[in-house]
Amino acid sequence: MPASFQGRPVLVLEVVRPSTSATTDDLVQLAEQYVQWGADALCVPTDIEASLSGLKDLFVISRATKVPVLAKDWYIHPIQIADAKDAGAAGVLGVIASVSAKGAPIMSSFAAAIGLDAPVEVVNAKEVQALGDLGVSLFGINISVRLSISIPGFATDIAKGVITQLPFGAISLLGVQSLEEAVKGRAAGADALLIKEEMLARHEGPVEELLEQLKYLTSGDD
Repeated sequence: MPASFQGRPVLVLEVVRPSTSATTDDLVQLAEQYVQWGADALCVPTDIEASLSGLKDLFVISRATKVPVLAKDWYIHPIQIADAKDAGAAGVLGVIASVSAKGAPIMSSFAAAIGLDAPVEVVNAKEVQALGDLGVSLFGINISVRLSISIPGFATDIAKGVITQLPFGAISLLGVQSLEEAVKGRAAGADALLIKEEMLARHEGPVEELLEQLKYLTSGDD
């Protein structure tokens, strides 16, 4: 996962069915629109709570689009990561330090060995230090229970504190649910932003307009 594009963070958009009646074809169309409108990468939830056909969704979206596609699930065993790769994923989200403290570095290393990015989700500087000592260099900054779960407000100080403790050269992905969170997260040093489905659903205007705002507000230009 690139650290940034042209002085701005990488924008990763979460692709979720807009309704329970939506088909895989509908999801692919949505993914293609996101890419057309400026998404740098996509994220497809593959856990059973999100979709009964998560890996199929991942498979067809990864083949229909020309940007990296990440799979999001609860990853507790390397075979899940291998399955995601077979379905076309360029990376996985859901290797969580607090769930598998000893296993997280192993999972991250396994993913790297088979050519996938696997940010390890962390919630505090202590986890960053421990994982950094073990060679982890790709982090998902998690200030809620998980990147996929919403929280009221934005703990800017927490996010900034975690990001500033990252090892030199490390890359960070921060999940956001508002323009304010995106701007503050980028200012704190986030290299990539996961634009959650909640943010996309709440936005009243076109998603294309939202992406233009995100690019402008997080570009660092005066």
